[in-house]
Amino acid sequence: MTYQPVKPSHNPKLYCRAPFRKQSEAKQSWERLPLASLAAVVIMVIQGSSVFVFDRKQRATSNRNTSAWIRNLAKHIDKDVLPNLPGHFGTEYIQGTVHENEDGGSRRVDHQMLYEIAKVLGISEDEPPQPTHQNIKLPMPLMPVVYECPQCHEALRRPRGNTYHAWVIEPSSAYRAPVFLGECPHCRGVIFPDRFGQDLGGDGQEDVYDRDAPVISIGRGRYASRKLAQMLSACVATAHLPLSTFATCWNLSGQFSDENGDPLKLTHKHMW
Repeated sequence: MTYQPVKPSHNPKLYCRAPFRKQSEAKQSWERLPLASLAAVVIMVIQGSSVFVFDRKQRATSNRNTSAWIRNLAKHIDKDVLPNLPGHFGTEYIQGTVHENEDGGSRRVDHQMLYEIAKVLGISEDEPPQPTHQNIKLPMPLMPVVYECPQCHEALRRPRGNTYHAWVIEPSSAYRAPVFLGECPHCRGVIFPDRFGQDLGGDGQEDVYDRDAPVISIGRGRYASRKLAQMLSACVATAHLPLSTFATCWNLSGQFSDENGDPLKLTHKHMW
């Protein structure tokens, strides 16, 4: 059954999730955030650690205990990042209060909260060599393209044996991720991240590819993200760029290495 949340205008209280800790138990202001919002703020603070360097240097020249650097970062997180979290997580953050003395719900992000989180994380005194963002990319396993067997509608199970890893190629990056295959216990069909086997009776099976799969197999142990496939289609169909030229551009743009330390390269056959 697909979860269909009620729109906030119908019943906003359905989205008022309890904060990480109640006001009477919270020792830090960030403990009053919903858990999903707290996780997102922690990632934003880590990625924006350079902002705290600018803030610290400016405050060292004045007697102020804060600066516009952190206030603007807090405003960006409060107005642009957390309300746009996927699903109901963004809505539950919007229902938070901006008033400290209200204990019925969760809090909203402010600059003091960011200072406290940075101190807990131990980055308030760090100074990266350059003012760049420490982008955090958490590689998720590649999942079966459907939840259940397309033929007999049985729940899928994980096949026996070790999980193998594959490279996921994106327009400007590449990463390794475990591949979680699904297996039907009834018809023994195997479900891949981009396709499944359709039984042809006595003639074996035929691979059926899902047009909406987030990744596409481009060779043994390699998948291309949907964004890379869309970029390739646009370059070839619109700009008439040869496949070999596209591969050369990608190979020179990142200089990635595989698990053995060898250069990770795209070739003509991967994109055909």
